[in-house]
Amino acid sequence: MTFDRRTLLRGGAAAGLLAAGGLAVSGGGEAASAAVPSAARRTFLFVHGGWGNASNFHPLLEELHIRGHRALAIDFPGHGTKAKFPASYLAQDLAALATEPSPVAGNTLDDYINYTLSIATELAGIHGPIILAGHSLGGLTIGKVAAAAPQTIRRVVYIAAFMPVALPSAYAYTQTPEALTSPAPLDPLFVANPLDVGALRVNWGSLDLTYRAGAKAATFADVPDEVYTAYSRSWNSDEPLAVLGADARPAISTWGCVPRTYIRFSQDNAIPPALSNRMIQEANTATPSNPTDVRTVTGSHLGPLYSSAPRLAQILSTL
Repeated sequence: MTFDRRTLLRGGAAAGLLAAGGLAVSGGGEAASAAVPSAARRTFLFVHGGWGNASNFHPLLEELHIRGHRALAIDFPGHGTKAKFPASYLAQDLAALATEPSPVAGNTLDDYINYTLSIATELAGIHGPIILAGHSLGGLTIGKVAAAAPQTIRRVVYIAAFMPVALPSAYAYTQTPEALTSPAPLDPLFVANPLDVGALRVNWGSLDLTYRAGAKAATFADVPDEVYTAYSRSWNSDEPLAVLGADARPAISTWGCVPRTYIRFSQDNAIPPALSNRMIQEANTATPSNPTDVRTVTGSHLGPLYSSAPRLAQILSTL
């Protein structure tokens, strides 16, 4: 038996978690739907950050499913089940890894936006306006999608994410004084010149213990080593340079009308709280009649998605 994507999306009613074709789905069946009244049942769409994939959200999807909500997470083009890796990364040929052109160098922020917009539009057509949430670099995409189709979005949620309003790109924000407060930045982890290979390249598969410790500190500092290893082994080595440098500012006239929430992670080394606060303030200045709803969860850049999934689900269930 086969299913097209629309059947799959309509089956946000399927029990459990389904990961297929870059789509991770969790939805309440008859038993789960009893957890919340139908009027309080939400439809969530999650997009991941740089180097990641839909599996980053699986603990959170499970918690939302238990509460009776529909919840989906997608893989951006070139990520997850659609990932492309440099041959030198798979072979751990470090010399070649420093120079091999990235197989995803041609991917752009528009690719991410268009793919997400197609899913969001289809979901909203079936279930009504959705809650669109993005983690980290995924914040660039959700802002643009909300601006392009505000009628499909009930609320946009930035989860320890870039929320560009005053500055044009994620790269611009990484150069601010607030970003430079991080005690464990990502930059020292890059194993190739981004301008040469067309991507920000991180060797998540490195066997060097010092390098691995730095990578964990920057991303997933507060989870056991085995959890970090399990997650990072599935991540892309390359994130396209074009995505980081793209102008990701949404049109304020439409984006500014969509209710938004920002969830800060208090021990985030990739997007430090000082940087989150700057972006929140800039957004509030741009849309004084629609201020950001701000929440704070204790944890590292990715840690709460794993260790505080019940807390995050509780917050999201109230939106």
